[in-house]
Amino acid sequence: MPPIRTPRLLIATGLVAIAACQGRDTPLAPPSKLGVPGGGLPGSPGTVTDLAVAAVAQNSATLSFTEVNDGLGQPARYVVRFAEPPIEWSSARNVTEGTCATPVFGQAVGARLTCTVLGLAPATTYDFQVVAYRSTLDLVETFGHPSNAAQGTTSAASCDCWTNKALMPTARYGPGAADLNGMLYAVGGTQSYGRLQSGVEAYDPARDTWTTRASLPTPRAYLSVAVVDGILYAVGGTNHGPSATVEAYDPATDTWTSKAPMPTARWELGVAVVNGIIYAVGGQDAEPNGLTTVEAYDPATDTWTTKAPMPTGRYRLGVAAVNGVLYAVGGLHGLTGVDIVEAYDPVTDTWTTKAPLPTALASVGAAELDGMLYAEGRAGGSSMSSPRPLLAYDPATNAWTPKAPMPTWDTIEMVAFGVAAVGGRLYAVGGSDSRGYLKEYQP
Repeated sequence: MPPIRTPRLLIATGLVAIAACQGRDTPLAPPSKLGVPGGGLPGSPGTVTDLAVAAVAQNSATLSFTEVNDGLGQPARYVVRFAEPPIEWSSARNVTEGTCATPVFGQAVGARLTCTVLGLAPATTYDFQVVAYRSTLDLVETFGHPSNAAQGTTSAASCDCWTNKALMPTARYGPGAADLNGMLYAVGGTQSYGRLQSGVEAYDPARDTWTTRASLPTPRAYLSVAVVDGILYAVGGTNHGPSATVEAYDPATDTWTSKAPMPTARWELGVAVVNGIIYAVGGQDAEPNGLTTVEAYDPATDTWTTKAPMPTGRYRLGVAAVNGVLYAVGGLHGLTGVDIVEAYDPVTDTWTTKAPLPTALASVGAAELDGMLYAEGRAGGSSMSSPRPLLAYDPATNAWTPKAPMPTWDTIEMVAFGVAAVGGRLYAVGGSDSRGYLKEYQP
């Protein structure tokens, strides 16, 4: 379809994107008199050229692309459409569910924008396209060219399976892992003989590839990481001793900034985010001393606050938030793996005991996925080459369900790996300094 550059009248807010590029109409409002810097008429909005499907789930797809300008040097707005291949822009459907629903508002030219399309059919291949546009006083809209077509296939109704993915470039164990803008970030860690790592590498699920990012300023292992408002925070860990260091990474500038240190230096802790606040839970300051300490960090004020202690002191525990509640799962109490699960309510600053794990887990990674809490780790007493249990917890029923265990890789198992959920999948990364393992779990 030829580019549509002629301004047209917005008849109804909900119909603007639907009519975006369907033909040339004579605008009912006069042309915009806005000019560009230095004089002249406004230009056409830019064209997105790197649209990608970052992840898929049973009924959704996560898209990402680099933002373009609106022809006036400002961030554009976007219309996202989809169809079973091959896509034709004029007949494709507008996205109406999810954060990709029209209109999608840009934030910064050159930044990476990620949004999600909901309401898709399972086990179906879709093409996606995006068009940038600008709105003049919300009356006249000017559109650019359709982007490249990106394709993805939603998952089947049920899989409960693991897949080996591209090896991480820097093999290590004890890294922090988190989802940042639809990418899996692996931060820090260590190799044998105490060789602490400062490496930061980002995995793109859509391309099954890794990219090197700016190094962590303070090399650390057994740290935890969390993301608030598009900024990644690396909290605590060990740098040949318990660390209170907190450093923040901005993907837009690929730079790190030092933040207020934790009041309690510790490593092998867990962190999770509830309502924009990072909660640092448990860990140890001297082996094998499991802490009950809970401290909350507010990125807006760069300050820490002490909260109600966890009832059972633990380290190497899994910590994740589901529906505004923080869960502390398993871990080591002294030298013993435990099945203990305790939940923290930030509103009341109180802890509650929940249904225990079906089996004690001595070293746990935890993450939220589709409203469920997933926990995986090494069962107490299991060998290094044993499959790692994966368990799913439903907060509505307070019950655990066994899932497909994480298999071994070449008879060598991952130990002390990082866990994070990205785009409807669960990832386990690192865990051995012989190879940079990465495994993906699909529910």
